[in-house]
Amino acid sequence: MALIVKHRSSGVFFDTNLMLVMVVGAYDRMRLQSFKRTMAFGPKEYVLLEKLYKLCGRRLITPNILTEVDNLSRQLPEREHDAVSEQLHKLVK
Repeated sequence: MALIVKHRSSGVFFDTNLMLVMVVGAYDRMRLQSFKRTMAFGPKEYVLLEKLYKLCGRRLITPNILTEVDNLSRQLPEREHDAVSEQLHKLVK
């Protein structure tokens, strides 16, 4: 924790996989384990990642990562697309 506090103002880089976990987990934590792209993560990992996301004042995410997260999230059933897109929008706002 001390390491996070020490470096949180410098920012943290969220890659495609971590952002996808954040988006799907924000949509539905239980969905993480049933979506093929996030099945290695569960609600506990999501909560930990969410804490890190909130602790760091500066989050570094490239436009390419956002595009890839959106593309990968489109592998969910179409009925979930709008809700997942809403979560992505909230996270990067």
